[in-house]
Amino acid sequence: MKPELISACQMFLVPSAIMFAALGVAGSEALKSLICGAGSFTSLVWFWTVNRWSSPDVLLAWPQVDTAPVWVLSLFFALAWIGCLIVHIRNGNKYGWERQKDVQWTWAAPAHDWKEPKKQ
Repeated sequence: MKPELISACQMFLVPSAIMFAALGVAGSEALKSLICGAGSFTSLVWFWTVNRWSSPDVLLAWPQVDTAPVWVLSLFFALAWIGCLIVHIRNGNKYGWERQKDVQWTWAAPAHDWKEPKKQ
């Protein structure tokens, strides 16, 4: 594989991985959607760069053997980010964009009436 292509992939892989970590600690759906949008954009630019690197004349041509793993990895990240973006926009519209007060669940929270068993 070409060293220039490896450097270009590192340039996109590192920010994309950092944004996945940021997505895990984000508190509100609005922030999660914003992070997913940035991740989608970064991954799509990465995919476009790799695709144009392997075949500059054809859009979405199957890559050459030396760029195929990078092409698949960039496509995987792009699809994952787009899926996350769709989910968080849907959750924001359904449950609200602000941070939930008690818990950060998007489904029904468990009952709070649980009591400790009595000691004998």
